[in-house]
Amino acid sequence: CFHGVGSAPSFHCRCINPKTPLLGTSKMETNNFERKQGVMKVYLCGGTGVNIANAIKTMSASPDSLTGMANIELVLIDTSNANLTNANAKDSVYLFKGIDGGGKHRGDIHPGVSPKAFEILEKFPAGDMNVVISSLGGGSGSVIAPCIMRELLKQNKLARAVGITNNDSKIEVENTVDTMGSYEGLARTLKKCVVLAPFHNNNSAGFADVNMLVANLVMLLAVLSSITETP
Repeated sequence: CFHGVGSAPSFHCRCINPKTPLLGTSKMETNNFERKQGVMKVYLCGGTGVNIANAIKTMSASPDSLTGMANIELVLIDTSNANLTNANAKDSVYLFKGIDGGGKHRGDIHPGVSPKAFEILEKFPAGDMNVVISSLGGGSGSVIAPCIMRELLKQNKLARAVGITNNDSKIEVENTVDTMGSYEGLARTLKKCVVLAPFHNNNSAGFADVNMLVANLVMLLAVLSSITETP
């Protein structure tokens, strides 16, 4: 969590063990809660975000999904259609015009992405809870996601970021540091806390495993954003 109040924002990070499921298969007790379905908007940014869409769909459609979840609406945002498949035919999609992929070069696409964030939220308005998912080390998603978070926070919307990292190359590590700096900059500028859940691709948790872990987290947030305590 980046804290934007004061002169020195801090960042707290808890690593998520890929071997420990976040969501069990049992139904949650509902004795003390009245569950009201809200809307949770999930903004999936860049290739990494787009690739997680199917994991979220699979898990939300599972009979083991918790009852009382918010209605999950996915928005796929990218600079190229290369990551889109037939499975995304019915999804809400925003593609930037005049940009064909980031190629891991964040600075090249930022001028074309940043001014469009407000337009994206006008086209795909925020929900009761909003989750912004991207790679931290890529070229497109790592730029798009902080811009979407900026607009959500400026509109005083409830928003959480999810960032996926890996250390396959020097530029990905450098991009990750720069993206974290972007989120810290939001906290400083807007004087708000930016909450970021980090996940890491490594030998023990590959892309598919991490995608399911992120989907797991989305399910939990969908439950939390639709529960109101019964008087």
